[in-house]
Amino acid sequence: DEESESDDDDVIGPMPPKPGELDAFSRSQASDIERRAQAMKDKIEGKDEKVVTRESWMLELPDAKAKHFGLGPRSFSRKGTTELGDRSGWTETPEDKERRARGEQVEREGEDEEEERKRKEYLINKARDEEMSKVTEKLKKKRGSESLLDMHEKERKKKSKK
Repeated sequence: DEESESDDDDVIGPMPPKPGELDAFSRSQASDIERRAQAMKDKIEGKDEKVVTRESWMLELPDAKAKHFGLGPRSFSRKGTTELGDRSGWTETPEDKERRARGEQVEREGEDEEEERKRKEYLINKARDEEMSKVTEKLKKKRGSESLLDMHEKERKKKSKK
């Protein structure tokens, strides 16, 4: 038993094919080489060319408000809304760049509708903000600029002194 184990230790690498398996082995190698050669020929001729299509989320920038989602201070912005400017350079394709270089108009689908929607949304938000600021001013005049917490603490101090 120990002799058979020691015989196996001397063999390194795969076992050579047995006399009957030699033809099948060489045929499988030849067919493998032919298959790879045909695949390379198809690739060179462009027969197996696959068109890569990417989903829109890979090609477009996310909304500006999603940029810092969940990050930063948990309070309202004191600056208001800021315009980010032209962001079309990020999603511009090489074909669009060539057209622009030739002086042709680069057309974007849905851009006018998107701009119109953003403009309407901005006007609605602006009107709402103005109305809310008026309400805030009324409340400040009515109650003073003191917060409810400050008013409550003052009352508690007065009661505790008595």
